[in-house]
Amino acid sequence: MNIHQNGSPLLLIPMLIIVFVVNFVASRFMHYECPQCQAHFQTSMTDDMFKPHYFGEREETCPDCGYAGLMRRHSGKN
Repeated sequence: MNIHQNGSPLLLIPMLIIVFVVNFVASRFMHYECPQCQAHFQTSMTDDMFKPHYFGEREETCPDCGYAGLMRRHSGKN
């Protein structure tokens, strides 16, 4: 019996682990900058995974001024 015949469910586990690790690293070493008040802030890993994103920007809410809108993610800790 060939386990790769219909797509192995065992391949799903490593793929999920890779997605989790990449997202964890990105959430630790990336930050957002508010376009209104220029505050720098980080978000949680779950926010990074599940919030909508569009071409390198994500919908975020600034914790300082409350601005809600698309923000670019920058590398490095804030």
